[in-house]
Formats: sequence, C-alpha cells, structure tokens
Amino acid sequence: MSKLLPTSNALDNYPDLELNFTHMAHCLTEEVYERLFKLETTSGYRIDDVIQSGVDNPGKEYSLTVGCVAGDEETYNVFAELFDAVIEAYHNGYKAGNLHKRDIDFESVECDLDETFVVSCNISTRRNIQGFCLPSFCSRAERRKVMKAVSECLKAIGGKGEFSFNGCEESAPNDFHRQMIRDWPDARGLWRNADVAVTCNVDDHVTFSTARKPVKIVESAKSLYECVTRFEGALKDKGHDFMWTSHHGYLTTCPSNLGTALTVELRVRIPKLRRHFRFEEIITKLRLSAGDACDDEVNLANIDRLGRTEVEIVNLVLEGTRFLIECEKKLEKGQKIDFDVNKLRQL
Repeated sequence: MSKLLPTSNALDNYPDLELNFTHMAHCLTEEVYERLFKLETTSGYRIDDVIQSGVDNPGKEYSLTVGCVAGDEETYNVFAELFDAVIEAYHNGYKAGNLHKRDIDFESVECDLDETFVVSCNISTRRNIQGFCLPSFCSRAERRKVMKAVSECLKAIGGKGEFSFNGCEESAPNDFHRQMIRDWPDARGLWRNADVAVTCNVDDHVTFSTARKPVKIVESAKSLYECVTRFEGALKDKGHDFMWTSHHGYLTTCPSNLGTALTVELRVRIPKLRRHFRFEEIITKLRLSAGDACDDEVNLANIDRLGRTEVEIVNLVLEGTRFLIECEKKLEKGQKIDFDVNKLRQL
C-alpha cells in the first residue's frame, strides 16, 4: 500500500465525493479528513486506505453502501471519528457508547414457517484472528499464517466427519474490491464437512456457513455455532483468539458485518408480493434485504448484525418471513394487504 508523506497537505488529497453514494462520503467532511489524515495504525493503515474502496465504488443514489473498510484490529479505534458515524448510520442508530450483546442459545427459537413458500436457508458468520492484519491490508506472509492456523484448527476439531479441503476458485470474485483479492488465489481455501463449509482469507479471515434444504433454521444455527465454538477453542489452544470488543462485537473488515457478523438468508417463493407496489416499504420496515433469486423467488436476509443478539436476529428474520408469507397468501386469494402493512411497525 502506498502511503502519503506526513508533510503532505491533507485537503490537497481530499477525494472527490460529490457523486459518491456511500455512508463514508456522507460522514467524511473535509474537517474530519484533515484531523484523520496523519493518523495511522501500528501496521501503517491510513485514512486513504480506509476509504479507497468507497472512492472506487461510489454506490447508487437510492442504495447507500458502507464505503470504507478496516485493515487491522486498531482501525476502528484510530479512525473512530469516521467509523462511529458510519456505524451509527448503517446499524440503525447504534451509538459510540453502546455495548454489543451475545446469545447463541437457540432453544427458545420457534421455526414454524410454512415450508410451501420457503425453498432453502443459508446461515453464515465470520471471524478474524487477533495478531494479523485483515485481508484488505495483510501481507502475503500474514495471509499464509492465517491459512495455516485455520487448517490446523479444522483438523483438530473434526466434527460430523473430518473437514476436507476443496481448494478455491481459480478466478477471484468479481464483486470484491481489489484490496481483498490481491495475489488471488494465494493462501485462500474452502473446507467442508457434513454440516459446515469454511472459507479462508476472502473478505475476512474465516467464514463459517451452513445451507439446508429443506429448511431447518434452528438445527442449522446450532450446527454452525457448535463448529464456531469448537474452532475458537482450538484457536485458543494455539495461543490466538478472535478479534472482539465490547462495543463492536466481532471485528470484521467491512463495518456492515460488525457485531454478530451473522447473516441469516432464506429463499422464499412470494411471486405476487414481490411485484406489489408496497413490497419495498414492507422490506424496509422488517429490517430485511431482498435480493432477486428468480422470477418467483426472493433471497431475504437480515440487515442488522450489531446491537442485536444472534437469537434476536434469527427471530427477526423468522418474524419478517412469516409476515411476508401471510401477505402472499392473501394476495393469492385476491385480498388486499394495505391494512396489514399500515399497522406493521418498524422493527
């Protein structure tokens, strides 16, 4: 990474953010940039490293992206003036003094979805290992050490069948910024066992995921976190630990994944509702994202990860999906859904 000389004038280097539709651009005033310009973390990560992905990918006017990434464990503290503002904007008002909380006891979760409408579920969470820079800024040597640690931990924990190494794609993902895919595919990998898939050194050090069809959300969540917990134990045995703070929860490269770093995604068949003129309003109130899967199906996922527990997030996705299915059933019968949408409270 190139670095600006400490004697450079900050405002001469201020980026053009006029048509930049990211939370970073909304929060990074000239005054903030000038104050952060000469700061750097111990590993040498600077404010221009923080914002470069957002400068290169300015986003769309009606769909704000985050626009900044962390490079190491210190980034969120050293550049807190920017990150705190971005986090508050993205994570539903989560403020600098708030404390994150955890709960992975999924016994209380009731999954009573009508599986006629639910095609599949995918649950994933990500972690980063203390003592190494994040994938956006790590050296080749660090990346290789992370992969060695991940491989050894997976070998140690086993589980429902040993993890088998499946390599990785020869071509880098085209939806990741170049900071993440330097030297691809060096020291990247994918492992699988009967329940869980584990990827290494893509946008975070390690990502755990599990996919189920038919849908068994509680069983999937339990399997996933059993694997994560055992992996953490093996990692501690090697003298390492996950990056974590009481405010940010689990530290991740992108601020959007802070906190639980958990994504619960359901593929749902709701053809009539997805074409309804109030669909976007409903999705916004439910704190969900909706990505197109095919003509009749939508991929629903949680937006919130910080300030809610793992159990709360699973329940939020289930509650939202139940509401969407009930609306779809009414539309199938030719009934209106306006009354239901009007009384829907913002989650």
